[in-house]
Order: sequence, then C-alpha cells, then structure tokens
Amino acid sequence: MTKHSEKTKPSNSTNPVLPAVIIGGNVPAYGLNKFINPKNDNKFSPNLYRFLTYRKRHLTNVFQDTENGSYYIGLRDENGIWIGAKLMSVFCFGGRAETFSYCTSVTVKWKEVTEWFWTKYFEVGKKIYDLPEWRSVTE
Repeated sequence: MTKHSEKTKPSNSTNPVLPAVIIGGNVPAYGLNKFINPKNDNKFSPNLYRFLTYRKRHLTNVFQDTENGSYYIGLRDENGIWIGAKLMSVFCFGGRAETFSYCTSVTVKWKEVTEWFWTKYFEVGKKIYDLPEWRSVTE
C-alpha cells in the first residue's frame, strides 16, 4: 500500500481534502484514523476513533434516515443489506456501540451523506452534532 501524501491531509480551510478512503464509498478506512486521532487534535471524538480503529474500520459511510433525521454509520453490501450503528451511539460508546443490519426495505429512504459528514467532521470535529445542519441535511 502506498502512503498518503500531504495533499490528502485535512487542512484548516473550509474545504478540506478528504482521504481517498472515503470518496469511493464502501472502502476500508485504512489511513482514516491518522486524520481523526484525538491525540493529534482534541476536536475529534475519541469514541468515533475507537469505533473505526478496531473491528469496525470498514464502516465509514454515513446515512441519514429522511423520516426521522437519525444518522447511521456503516455500509451497504451489493445486495442492499445495510450494516452499521447509530452514529450518536458511536459518539457515546465508541467500540462498544451496538452494530446491526437492516434489510433494504427498512433503509430505502436513507440518504447517503458521507461526503457532507466527513467534510464537516474534519472542520468542526465532535461538535458536528451541535450544528444546525445536523438535522437539515435532507432538505
């Protein structure tokens, strides 16, 4: 594997460059943790870091339920089955957050907001859930 170049490092600008592991979707989060390590910057959530560091490192896509506004972090497989966890549960419990799967009929109204989430997360860190946009991404 090649190492990430300085170009992929998030900056303090309003448009940070996202690591390639996120842009493609459903790609393992190799290298993502070095960007969101709370030891490097305390704005990042230690619990999200723990969740993505161990067994769940491939669950990097973020979805929003358009009916109730809840956010989920996980992935969809080629059959439409979704696996992951509630994002607030991850922020609260880290690696101990319960992961589960849903069939396509349950998640059909979920909107993928991966790029929005990671762009904002690099910008504001764990305060992302305090943003007014947290509930208005689907609008």
